[in-house]
Amino acid sequence: MPQLLVIGQTRHPLAAGIVEFYDSEKGLGFIRPDRGGKGAFVHVSALARCGMPDLIEGQKVSFDAEVDERSGRTFVMRINQRATNTKALR
Repeated sequence: MPQLLVIGQTRHPLAAGIVEFYDSEKGLGFIRPDRGGKGAFVHVSALARCGMPDLIEGQKVSFDAEVDERSGRTFVMRINQRATNTKALR
């Protein structure tokens, strides 16, 4: 069952992905979605909003992203560490 992001009364499924790289000194990185397609840029501010201290290369995450209309780039808005076993999802 996919994780859901709740905004008001609307539920949005979060995308699943893997941290391709993250530079903690610069506070930026990139997430590759599990289902393919465009990857997403992640900034330290998205981690701070969600209470995550850092990301590690290869870490499995769930995220919500938006496309910047001017640049066409995809940016992570919200991010969670993805559970790695079924007991953690219950």
